[in-house]
Amino acid sequence: MAIRNIYIFLTLLLVVGMTISTSGCSTLGRNLAQDNTVKIALLDQNKRVYVSSANVYEKNNKLAVYGLMKKTPGSSVRLRGHVDINVIGPDNKVLAAKTVRPRPVNPHPNVRTASFAAFLDIVPPSGSIVQIAAHKGLHP
Repeated sequence: MAIRNIYIFLTLLLVVGMTISTSGCSTLGRNLAQDNTVKIALLDQNKRVYVSSANVYEKNNKLAVYGLMKKTPGSSVRLRGHVDINVIGPDNKVLAAKTVRPRPVNPHPNVRTASFAAFLDIVPPSGSIVQIAAHKGLHP
């Protein structure tokens, strides 16, 4: 029962952090999605692991991508894998790409949520799309 309470506390703490970061009260920088500078495309939402939410920020001429990866309810897979991030310019060319590994919200083996962060050395131009997809395992 104590482990469940720890999980609930950590989940609530993460939700509060995400709420503060999207409310404009954080020091993360300019929220590019809220400014309608870029769009976020969460891909592969019907898989056993997926990206449930994400946000992109510009600070000090760099792009920061933060989000949550989850596994579907009833899924018996472990929450492992990676998140692919592609920045597509208005001319449909790939401006940047990065793969990151998520970090579980808590160390319990049946954790259902993990967070991820990626930092890219670009600021995408207006009209760009940030595509984000979660995958089980590693790249071949």
